[in-house]
Amino acid sequence: MDDDRALAEVADRWLRIRRCRERFFPHELFDEFAWDMLMVLFVADANGRVTGVDDLMAQAAGRTPSGMRWIAYLEQQGEITRTDAPDGVTVSLTPASRERMREFLRAAGADDDAAR
Repeated sequence: MDDDRALAEVADRWLRIRRCRERFFPHELFDEFAWDMLMVLFVADANGRVTGVDDLMAQAAGRTPSGMRWIAYLEQQGEITRTDAPDGVTVSLTPASRERMREFLRAAGADDDAAR
């Protein structure tokens, strides 16, 4: 889990950079809503947080109609799962998606470190 937290720091830094970019450029120029969702879910999971659908969409900076379509698509593709909870529907990465995200972040983090 410690490795996941370090990887989550890489993902969280990229998410913060994307949110900063949106202060200067229109969101529509760089829309990667589904990718942001996967990164948000990885960060939440690594930090032991449960993510609801509304929270996921707010953190991924998307709109509700398109967000729900992406959630359905990501679930259909086996990237995420939805679970009914007492306080609403939660969303999480599937084990396979979580492992691919780990592999990606390790590779990207190594590239990021090499660029410094």
